Amino acid sequence: MGVFLIEVDLHEIGARIRDVRGNLTQAAFAQKLGIERKTVGRYESGDRAPDAVALLRLMAEFGADPAWVLTGRGA
Repeated sequence: MGVFLIEVDLHEIGARIRDVRGNLTQAAFAQKLGIERKTVGRYESGDRAPDAVALLRLMAEFGADPAWVLTGRGA
């Protein structure tokens, strides 16, 4: 069984989340995801990565591929 490592850059993840958010305010975006506005701010500033639930909600609400959000690879 092979092991593979993927570089995860929190600032790049934040940039992709900003792209998904588009023209929505952080508050409106957070409400759609069922999270706090400050959490969106932490994602976008590169302070933290979204958890699995947030990634699934990004996919359900905005069609954002979780792999793309985390790595920039994928749809």
